[in-house]
Amino acid sequence: MHLTVEEALRIYPLSRSRIVAGAEGAGRVIKSVNMMDAPDVSDWVKAGEMLFTTAFAIKDTPEDFLRLLQKLNERGSAGLGIKLGRYWKQIPRSSSRKRTGFIFPCWSCRTNLRSPTR
Repeated sequence: MHLTVEEALRIYPLSRSRIVAGAEGAGRVIKSVNMMDAPDVSDWVKAGEMLFTTAFAIKDTPEDFLRLLQKLNERGSAGLGIKLGRYWKQIPRSSSRKRTGFIFPCWSCRTNLRSPTR
């Protein structure tokens, strides 16, 4: 069974995240999950893949972020979760549909997504 982005973001700890761009794309189906640690991840991403990043690989080049979103959208990625705090304080406004011309879901993750300890 696969979840949509919207369904996944209802499950703790992702429920602590907030969609900041491309909410209309929250119906995209997630088939797998991966971490982004290199700027060329879009060359390897599969359709339906949900990516997470700290934005380290693109922290100094916001224009690369827009290119990344375009490529992820073309490859059919489910969406991108960005852990804010260390490298970016907020997701660049360039991710909005008005600026990109397409709908691609991006959400901000809290700095601590760990499950509570027992």
